[in-house]
This record gives sequence, structure tokens and C-alpha cells, in this order.
Amino acid sequence: MTPTALLTSAATVAALACATEASAAESNVTLYGAVDAALAYTSNQQGHASRYMRSGNKDGSRFGLRGSEDLGGGRELLFTLEAGFNLDDGSSAQAGSLFNRQAYVGIADQRLGTVIAGRQYAPYFTFMSPLGPLGAVTGAAGAAAGDIDGLSIIIRNSNAIGYTSPDWSGVRLGLMAASGEQAGHQGSGGAFSAALKYDGAAWRVGLGYQLLKNGPQRTAWDPAASSNFARSPVNAGYLSAGGVRYLAAGARRQLGAVSVGGTLTNVQYRPDGGSRFREAAIFNTAGLVATWQTASPWLLGVAANYTRTHAANGIANAASYRQLALQQAYWLSPRTAVYVLESFQRARGATLAADGVTVVDAVAVVGDSQAGTPSSNGRQNVIMIGLRHAF
Repeated sequence: MTPTALLTSAATVAALACATEASAAESNVTLYGAVDAALAYTSNQQGHASRYMRSGNKDGSRFGLRGSEDLGGGRELLFTLEAGFNLDDGSSAQAGSLFNRQAYVGIADQRLGTVIAGRQYAPYFTFMSPLGPLGAVTGAAGAAAGDIDGLSIIIRNSNAIGYTSPDWSGVRLGLMAASGEQAGHQGSGGAFSAALKYDGAAWRVGLGYQLLKNGPQRTAWDPAASSNFARSPVNAGYLSAGGVRYLAAGARRQLGAVSVGGTLTNVQYRPDGGSRFREAAIFNTAGLVATWQTASPWLLGVAANYTRTHAANGIANAASYRQLALQQAYWLSPRTAVYVLESFQRARGATLAADGVTVVDAVAVVGDSQAGTPSSNGRQNVIMIGLRHAF
């Protein structure tokens, strides 16, 4: 090789190396996740006490890839691919779906805000959930009965476009719209959400709205709809609704090592011509929460939920659900904690059975962990002892 050719080759290699280094400096991909498992005891699961192992009690077991690329001019491309799984048996948290929690790509602009497209959480959840009981006692034990207010991490939205505004002196606006994408039924199966929040030094407040539309398949909530939610005896009689509307208001106050807050929600399952029930089913829920970061590694939390339904659809004694939940978490490191969760729920009154017609006694359904394993009566107690690690 001639000296000139050698110099040219060296220059080419150096240029490629510089380009690679610049690319590495401008873009990054992070693997992250959580592994969480607990030994659980439930006093009544469909008539029987049960002892078992359960995954994702304090934090849902998951792994994901999160990445970004600097596009210059205050803009960056970003993406997230996140999959939930069951640590006890290694199975997917949602059969037939790989990135079942989140899967989106978008662009963030420092002046204009962020737009993302794909499977995502609605601003109703991301803005409002941290203000209520789930910020302290998690959805497994602290969510409202059957997650009827939609503030646990259950509702994800496919085929969605979301927008989050830049920070305006602590104020942010969030919007999201999703499509059902069913040929011949373009007006059904979609979702819309809008929320506003303020994050200050001591106060955090928020307002949230969410509308989920059912699809044409009304034997229950259409599985092809863009958004799905927790199903349990709390809402089983109303799954043929034309749509579900959620309203929420909440606040959180930091007082040194103590945090106190709460949420108020109004959820309406609204019937239409394809519904089995005839009058709107209305669920009003109040949630209160307090946490205390002790001088030791112990973080203590207490949460209370009260859900009351309106008398309708031939029900005179409308159902109500009272729940008290506790958490004690000992942080071995910033990523690892040993925890204990306790939750106690009492249900009273009546609701509709899954056929949308028959009036039945309400049964207890602790948080979102017992949605598929409700009590056979109005009482259910849950205790979990677990280990959680984030990476």
C-alpha cells in the first residue's frame, strides 16, 4: 500500500471512529425493569382461604428497553418497549402480546412538548394515580375495589397518540386519543383522555378525564377495543356498556418525612341500545393516603378507599365497598426492598350479575389483585410478604 493510500485509509478509519463516538454520545438505549414476588394469603377466594405465590405485588414484574436520540435544536427521538411477566411461573402477563405494558415511539421538543404513538398509558392514569392510595400501598392491595376508578396500572391503550406539554411553571397538560380500528365500526372501540396537573415544591394537584368506548361485540367488553380494564364482580353486570366515563380530582402534600393526599373519582358505565342494563351505573370513590419515611430504612404507608354506587337497574340497596390497606417496606438499598402488604375489605348491598339483569349480593374484591378471585361473601382479607428489586 502506498503512503498516500495508507494515509487515506487511516483518515477514513479515524472519521468513522469519530462518527461512531458522536453517535454514541447522541443516542442511548437502557435496559430496565423490576422483579417482584411475594407469598400471599387470602382469607376468601370464591369460598376458600388460599396460600400462594404472587408476582408483581409492590411493583409489577417487567423488563423494558428505553431509548433516545438527540436530533438537535432541542428535539430528541424517544421510544419505550415494556413487557410484563409473572415471576412465579415465567409466563407473559398478557398472553399473545410481547410488549403488553408499553410500546411507543415519539419526538420530544423542549418548547412544544412530547408526542408519542403506540401502546401507552393515558394522562388520566399517569397524572392522577400518584396522588392517591396507589402512591403508597400499590394496586395489589391499595387500589379501589376491583380497580373500579381506573387508577391502578391496568388500563393500557393501543393504537393511541399522546401529547404532553412542556413544563409551564409546574403545570403540564396531557392528551391522548386511541382508535378501535375495526372495519365498519370506526366510531367504536376508541378512547380519549385529558388531564392537567401542577407539581410544586410541597403541593401536587391534578384533574383527569377519560372516556373508553366499547366495540360492537357486547357479550362483555369487546376484546378488540383499544382499551381494556380490570373486570370483577364489582363491574361484571355493566360490561355491555356503550362506554365508560372517568372523572378524577386529587391532591398530595409533602410535610417533611410525611406525605398525605387523596383522590375523588366518578365513574359511569353508560348503556346504549346494545347494553343489557338500562340505567347508568355510577361509582363514586374517595381514596385517602399517608406515608412516613422513618429515620430508619422503613417506609410506612396507610390507605383507605370507599366506593359507593347509585341505586339503579332495579337495585334498591346499592353496593358499597370499604377498604383499609397498609404497607411496611424496608429498603435494603435504593433498588431493593422487603415489604409487607395488608388489606381488609367489606362489601355491602347489591349489584348486577354478569348477565346484566339479575340482582345479586355484592362481594368483596381487594384492590386489583383479587379481580379474578373475589370473595364468596362481603369480606376479604389479604396479606403479602415479598421482595422487590429494580434494575
